[in-house]
Amino acid sequence: MQSERQRTGLPYRSPPPGVPIKAVYPPPAWSSPQSLPSSATTPLARLFATVKTEALKTETLKAALAEGVGALLLTSAALLAGTPYAVALTLGAFVYAVGPISGANLNPAVTIGLVAARRLPISTGLLYIVAQILGALLARLLSPLVSPLGTYHAGSGVGEFVGFAFLMLTVIAVSDKYVPQSGSGIAIGAALAAGLVVSGGILNPAVAIAMGRTLSAATWAPVLSSLVCVGLFRLYERKDQKETEGGREQSS
Repeated sequence: MQSERQRTGLPYRSPPPGVPIKAVYPPPAWSSPQSLPSSATTPLARLFATVKTEALKTETLKAALAEGVGALLLTSAALLAGTPYAVALTLGAFVYAVGPISGANLNPAVTIGLVAARRLPISTGLLYIVAQILGALLARLLSPLVSPLGTYHAGSGVGEFVGFAFLMLTVIAVSDKYVPQSGSGIAIGAALAAGLVVSGGILNPAVAIAMGRTLSAATWAPVLSSLVCVGLFRLYERKDQKETEGGREQSS
């Protein structure tokens, strides 16, 4: 039988009395997941790890639940009422009801826009989107128990894009405190009503999925519109900031 020194090439050390061998010869550092080099973990893996960590936080769970419940009722209004005003009133009410908890996005395109505008962390945004889609699908399952569902149609790509711009620009204005908080629900609800009437569209990817219009413009056009609106708003912010700094330099 080989000695410990012959087998490992290292001088053998007997463990002190009462100390297990593992304490003397711990596993190598590379066997621990925490010690993996940064090159061994991909950005996607780190993102999912962050999402997992966020999902375990009580506040994040409450916010995601609020988004899911809000999307459930908003989608139910869209499926059952058949009028844009019912959907707009539902959104306006939930801005006040769950706004302090989650921000009342209730729309994946809105969430993506807020993430792009750096008003919302990516990990939280992903949880919101999952909750919104699950809430919309649950509404699709439950709504037939209330009333038979009809046939739904999405707007054109341009219509969905322009209609959603009404909503997204208002959401950004509210999030940046350009609109008083007391009027936030009224402003956002009115913006959605205007966008729905002008476009004749759905303006919500989660609702579009629940309506069976997953491959329509109602899923991609609002997302594209949100990114464009955020880009325009950020350009406006930079211009306004430069003008403010220029005024300060002149006054000094």
